[in-house]
Amino acid sequence: MNGQPISTRTPCPDTVEAVAQEARQAFEALLAFCQELDRTFWDAEKSLLSRVFALGCILVRLVLVSRHRRLNLEPYLALDGYRLGAA
Repeated sequence: MNGQPISTRTPCPDTVEAVAQEARQAFEALLAFCQELDRTFWDAEKSLLSRVFALGCILVRLVLVSRHRRLNLEPYLALDGYRLGAA
């Protein structure tokens, strides 16, 4: 059966330092946004909420990249096949 791949996957290029720098830049942009805002409170709150969620996504990426860096795959890769559980 012919098929198409769902997506073209590339290795994750993120490093902890790169994602941390991106988080710092997003936070600095958020600070500037809050200080220079000249809108109604309703418009400001809507814009702020989406920017806070974007910063939260970057911080979640930072957690995942940090955990991936500490992940030890050697025991898993040492297995020749599936590990059988207790009957």
